[in-house]
Amino acid sequence: MRGRTIFGLAILVCCSFTARAGLVYDNGQPPVSDGIANCFGGCPDLTEITGEGLFSLVSNTVLTSATFWTFQLDGVYQGGTLAWHIFADNGGSHGSLLGSGTFTLTQTLIQPVTVGGISLTEYQNDFTIPSLNINPSPSPQSYFLDIADTVGGPDQSGIFWATSGESTLAFQLFGTGNTPVDGPEPATLLLVGCGVALLACSRVRLAKTRQ
Repeated sequence: MRGRTIFGLAILVCCSFTARAGLVYDNGQPPVSDGIANCFGGCPDLTEITGEGLFSLVSNTVLTSATFWTFQLDGVYQGGTLAWHIFADNGGSHGSLLGSGTFTLTQTLIQPVTVGGISLTEYQNDFTIPSLNINPSPSPQSYFLDIADTVGGPDQSGIFWATSGESTLAFQLFGTGNTPVDGPEPATLLLVGCGVALLACSRVRLAKTRQ
């Protein structure tokens, strides 16, 4: 009876863990030092042009949400409806459209910053992606995350997609899958551990059956 209980709990824990979404791609956050930030090569104003974030995947991935960072002029941009699109990378240009949607901007204030002598505020922005399955074949494959404002604020300006490096926009993607090629994620290691635990439980049950 005890073996059955352990076996059932092991299955429950492992299945629960695999269903949880985690970070699958990290393009970095805005580097800020003593309140000073940079727009490496320029931060696109999402009310005027479409921001294009390039990312890559190495294995089958289901995207469920995204986070990106912006620098904003206080009292100018008050929030609107934004659109996201994910395209395949066709030799450095947009290929086939894989998914798209709109979201109402919800923001978390991070800190006041100065960019090029201009006082701005840094915000973290999060939105949901309705379970978009991407299977990079052959692996790895590159993709574009495009974000643009569709309605805009009072002045139709003032929301700048922050950069995390030279010509690199700051964003993160969440979901399941996309095991890095340089080594197993903690989730993978835990799944291996779960497999070992399940195997041990099975051997205990088999031994008791033979008695």
